[in-house]
This record gives sequence, structure tokens and C-alpha cells, in this order.
Amino acid sequence: MLNNRCSHILHRILYSQMPIKIESLAQDLSVSERTVRYDLDHIDEYLIDEGFNRLLRKPNEGISLLLANVKRQELLCCIHNSDTYEYVLSQNERIIYILYDLLERDIYTTVQQLADKMLVSKTTIQNDIKEIKVRLGLNRDMIETSKGKGIKFVGDEVKLRKMASKLLFDHFDTLNLFNVNFISLFNDVNIGIIQDAVKEAEKQLKNTFSDYAFNNLVIHLAIAVKRIEMDKDIRMDAAEFRQLTKTAEFAVAAGIARKLEDRFHIIIPDNEIGYIAIHLLGSNFSLADDSSHTPNENDIYIQMLVSTLIEKMSTTYGVDFTLDEQLYENLLQHMRSAIYRFKHKININNPLLAEIQEQYVDIFNCVRHVSAFLEKDLQTKVSAEECGYISIHFMTSRERMKNSHERKARVLIVCATGVGTSKFVLLKLRSIFDFEVVGTVSVHDAYESIKQEVIDLVITTVPLKLDHIKCVIVQPFLNEKNISELSVFFSQYARNIDVAEIQETAVVSVQSLLQIIGKNCTINAPEVLCNELSSLLRKNKIEYPALMELISEDRIQLHGNAETWQEAVQVGGRMLQTEGYVTQQYLEAMVENVQTIGSYIVLLPGIAMPHAKPSDGALKTGFSILILDRPVQFDMVESGEEGRVQVLITLAAVDYVTHTRALKELIRVLEQRDFLQHITQVQSKIEVLELFNIQ
Repeated sequence: MLNNRCSHILHRILYSQMPIKIESLAQDLSVSERTVRYDLDHIDEYLIDEGFNRLLRKPNEGISLLLANVKRQELLCCIHNSDTYEYVLSQNERIIYILYDLLERDIYTTVQQLADKMLVSKTTIQNDIKEIKVRLGLNRDMIETSKGKGIKFVGDEVKLRKMASKLLFDHFDTLNLFNVNFISLFNDVNIGIIQDAVKEAEKQLKNTFSDYAFNNLVIHLAIAVKRIEMDKDIRMDAAEFRQLTKTAEFAVAAGIARKLEDRFHIIIPDNEIGYIAIHLLGSNFSLADDSSHTPNENDIYIQMLVSTLIEKMSTTYGVDFTLDEQLYENLLQHMRSAIYRFKHKININNPLLAEIQEQYVDIFNCVRHVSAFLEKDLQTKVSAEECGYISIHFMTSRERMKNSHERKARVLIVCATGVGTSKFVLLKLRSIFDFEVVGTVSVHDAYESIKQEVIDLVITTVPLKLDHIKCVIVQPFLNEKNISELSVFFSQYARNIDVAEIQETAVVSVQSLLQIIGKNCTINAPEVLCNELSSLLRKNKIEYPALMELISEDRIQLHGNAETWQEAVQVGGRMLQTEGYVTQQYLEAMVENVQTIGSYIVLLPGIAMPHAKPSDGALKTGFSILILDRPVQFDMVESGEEGRVQVLITLAAVDYVTHTRALKELIRVLEQRDFLQHITQVQSKIEVLELFNIQ
């Protein structure tokens, strides 16, 4: 009986018009010449058993087989009808086999054992081991070789698993892992069960993983099952584990763990569940806003990263992307997953990369340039694939802003005298202005509609108390003053939504100017010149308030008293509520956020910044500052000093861009040396303002 490789060699010889050299066969099969000679001996035995002549072996010429046509056809029929066995492994497949064979055991494996399993010579295996060490690079020390004993894996468990997964996926296109079961490691692991568990995770997370991410997670879980059976489990940083337990992905990971425990009769430690959660977080791509996200401890840091990324792209590319709040939301969601991929070096695949690089080369190159600050801050390399995904967000934003002038103002009509009057007012308005009607409602339904809908303008026949939405009071029979005031609003609205178009025009102008300048002058620093021209041509840029504009004496309280953190948060919030910065709903949302996610609001030891989402009732942007005589314990954060807070800086922001800009300025102030000591010893509100550099 022939194995598959011998069958392949015999076919090559039969169909070749010339003798084939052993060197050529060895190179073609990625094995040593000695292995080929062993195979040729085995083929000779087969030919004799079947009644044929031996192979002809001529030095310096090669191997051939002289047969008449009839005999040749008989031999081909014999080969076709006989059972072949054992999948013929390429060098890449042998390398993967060796790595996973080592992962399966905690003792030395000899070169001879590996050669016997893969039907190759010891020389072939020794060459494979050398190649493995080359591919491992700096991690080559993870393979320990001992004369007379063999080889085995040593080192950190996480690194071992990452290395195994990486080498597998480096050659994923050439391997057929799930159809050809050539890796003995998975012989007793039902891959289908693991795949079903991952599919269930997709449903629970309401997300569809890419094929690459899906297979990567399946491989990780298969390796984990085998290593846990050997009592080789992962250890994780305690603080990171606590943070992971607060994510939805951890709950889903726990569900996966329970399924695997039941099916494979193992006990999966908590740290392994945390590591599964990391893979789920890293696999969770998003190109759209996810309003279901629950904030976590990283959110403030990620908000600042995203804000900086958008600002740098605006400067480099020449379009003010800060005008697009949806971009901020979408990038925020994307970066929450990306952070885990960066930190834990989880590889990704981007099937759109080539198209992005070809069709949107300008945006892609800007993202690659800007990503340098991410690499420095995160101390990791941002791959081209990651830059491609980030580029998609900016590409979408550019198109969205170019087409933003097509969006009509969303208007709510409110009338005290009934729906009939509202319809009459609406008919008159539509004869003059072009807008989108959100609804026509009575007064008692107005506030509920405003909470539930995105509204640009409220047109009402009765006074309404609205601080955060433009409100125009009109007569049922529109008079000249009403029409004039509405004309001003719709004109301003049109100018605001055309800003993006102006920005895009500025980019074209910059490129045109650079071409003209380049024809007549030598440009020593093209990028610097491009940035300066973009800044010069940029118009209608929104100015955001500086930190000094967001704090006043009226919103500072010294010698505050609170028995609990809930009471302290309420005191800080009421200072904002009293001056019309937030609603009661905002105060309740702040308390709920702390209960849900805990320590994310503690910026620095002793200092917390309670806040909620803009949509939770933020009417204006501003801070309040509460300095307590005695610290309160945020008991869900940490026991001990880290959870004891004496200074609460409560933030209200009407949008995320303003929120993040204010937060960045605040962090710079708080990081001043001995800031906590200084602010807790002040004697007046003026001294507090001086600490914040407010004149």
C-alpha cells in the first residue's frame, strides 16, 4: 500500500518524459533527499508486490520507470484502485503539526518520534525545527532543545498560545484545518461544538464576526481546551480582570465556558473566561453607532484618544471632521474593541484593505500618518488592516458631510388650541419654508415628544420652557415678525449644514494651490504648507468653550458634607441643575452610571468626575466643584484609599466633542503636582479658580 506522498511521486515519474532527479522531488515536496530515498524504496516494494519492474535509478540523470503502454495503464489502475493513507504534509503543515504536538504535552518529544508520525526523515524534522526558530524570531527561546531528550515548549502560557495561533493564521490560506484533520492535537476535540458556542456568542452580542475573527476564536478555544486538560491555564492581571467582569462580553464568555465545561468535562478557571472575553472584545468590529454600549473604566481615556484622532485628521486632511458628531460616536465604539486588539496583539484581517488603499489613498495615508500618536500612546504597532478600518469611518464621515445639505430641519409643531389649529399653522409654514415635520402635538404631549425625537426647531403658539432646543412662538395666522424670525433660523440652519461642503471645497482649493505653487516654486515642506493653507482657507469653524469658561464661583462649594457617595453626587449635580445646566433626569443618570460601572468616574486618587450622557438631560456645558470636609467611599470601586473621594468635579456637556475637549483640559490641570493637597486646603472660591488658572 502506498501513502499519499509515495503515490504522488510515482505519478510524477509515470507522467514525466524525462528522468526526475531526487533533488527536484525533495524541493517539490519540501522534504529532505533522504526522505525521498526512503519513499523510493517503498515504491520499489510496492511495484514488486504488484508484479511490475523496479524503478530505474541512474546517477546524475534521475529516476524513471520503463513500461509498455499496456503495463503503464495497468499500473495506473492499480494505483487508482488501491487505498492510500496519511495526508502528505507540506513544510508549513509539518511546522504547525510540530508546534501543536509540543503544546499537547509537557515532556520532551524526540525528533525520531516526530519523523515517525509524519513519515519523513530525522533530517527533515531537524530542518523544520530550524525553520520554526527562524519564524519565532525573538521568541525562539520558547522551544527548548536537549541532546538525547528532544524538544519541548517552555515559557509564558499566553505567549505560547499567541505564537501557536499566529503561526497557524500566517498560513491559514494554505491549510485546510477543519476538512483535513492532520493535527493530532484536535483529534479528540469536537470543533463543531466550539463553532456552535461561538455562533451563540454572536447572537448574544448581536454581532457577526468576520470569518477571520470567527476562526481565530475557534482555534483559541480549541487550544485552551487542550491546555486546560494539562493544567496549563492562563494568569491575568487582577485589575484588568475586574474591569473585564463589568463587560457584556465577559458574561457571554462565561456562557461559552459553561458549554465547553459540559461537553469536554473540564473546569475552566475565571482567568480563562477573562481571556475569552478579551478575544470577544477584540473581535467586535463596529462601523456604526451602538447605543446599547455600557460605559466602562476605559471610556474617558478612549474618548480622549478619539477626540485627538479626529483633531489630528482634521488638521492633516484639511476637513473639519469635528463637525460630525456621528463620526465621534462611531469611532468611540470602534476604538473600544481596537484597544483590546492593540493591547493583546490580536491580529485582524481587513478584506477591504486593497480597495481602500487604491480608491481612498489620500484618507488612508493620512490615517497612517496620524496613527503614529496612537502607536506612541499605546506602545504598539497599528497595522495597515487597523488603519483601513479607521479610514472607513473617515471616508463615511466625508461623504456624510458632503451630503449633509440634503438634510432638512426637523420641526415639531405645538398648538394649545388643538390639532386642527396645528394643521392650519403647518399648512401655512410649508407654503413658505422647506422642512421635515416631526409631528403636530398639543402642549401636554410636547415635552414627551421632545424627549423621544431628534428636533432642530419647535414652532409653538404658546410659551414653552426649552433651553436646549430653538423655540419660536408664532401666531396661528403667521405675522410678519413670525416669518422674519423663522427665516433667520432656516437661513442659519442652511449655512451650518453647508459647512462640510465649504470644508471640502477648501481641500480642493489647497490641492489646486499646491499644484500652482509647485509649478513656479520649490516646495521644501509640502505637508507643512498643505496644513497651513488648509487652516487659512477653513471657514465657519465651531469654537468650543475653554475650561476657564466652564467654571464659575456660583458652582463651587467648599466644606461640603455628604454621608454617602450618592449624596455627594447629588450635591454636585444640584449646583448645575440650579443654574439650568442639567435636568433632574441627569442627576439620576449620574447615580445610575456609578452603580453600573463603578470606578470609571474616579479620575485620580481622591478626585471623581460624575457625569452622564448628553442625551440624559444636559442643557448647557459646565462644571461644578464640590470639596468635602470628609471623603466619601465609592464602595464599588476599591476598598481602601483608592475608593475614598474628597473632590467631586461634576460635568455637564451638550455633545461629546465638547465633553472630551473639556475633559482633556481638566486632566491637564488635575495632573499638576500635589493638586489634591492644594485644592483640599483652599480657603476661598477665588483660590479654587486660581488652581484652575482661571482669572
